[in-house]
Amino acid sequence: MLDINNESVYPLYTQSCKEVDNMSVKIRKVGNSNTLTVPNNIKPMAKEYDVFQGRDGVIVFSPKKKNPFHDEEFIKNHDWTQDEEFGGPLIGKEKLDNE
Repeated sequence: MLDINNESVYPLYTQSCKEVDNMSVKIRKVGNSNTLTVPNNIKPMAKEYDVFQGRDGVIVFSPKKKNPFHDEEFIKNHDWTQDEEFGGPLIGKEKLDNE
């Protein structure tokens, strides 16, 4: 549960690995939700974000991405076979079973 009176709750901003000036935003109550406004100098790179809150209160917004393992098209077209390589020259300190 987000405690909006807890001063350790603060947004984390990053922008393409560039340092962003120190900014602060206040949480607003909109209906039953708490809202953090994105300042104009931060250009969103996605339309939808996943949000996480760390143990220390940090709030992180991460662009939403499809999970390829839940994507039927990916599963259908991906080669799931795996070949094990046995034999050939030894390249390290491997020991053969008969040694």
